[in-house]
Amino acid sequence: MKNQPDQIDEPTINVGQQIRFMRERRNLTQGELAKSSGLSRNTLSLLERGKTSPTVSTLKRLAGALGVDINAFFNSIDDQMVIHTKNSRRPKLDLA
Repeated sequence: MKNQPDQIDEPTINVGQQIRFMRERRNLTQGELAKSSGLSRNTLSLLERGKTSPTVSTLKRLAGALGVDINAFFNSIDDQMVIHTKNSRRPKLDLA
């Protein structure tokens, strides 16, 4: 019988999904992000679909084009979902 090390369930971060999420939040097409990052559209497509893994250099280029820190690719999407509501549209809470 083989000894198996204890496995710790850690959340998996899908970097390609993060790239797509950030690109779509900025209303950019793959072509636009590819052009501004200096990558090919095909490379970007492969990354977003999880068919290939990005190098650190590629992540730096994408981070620069998206205006984010490279660490942003390793946050969960839930951490990035912030809802902004104008003050005039917020519900009023009467504490009196």
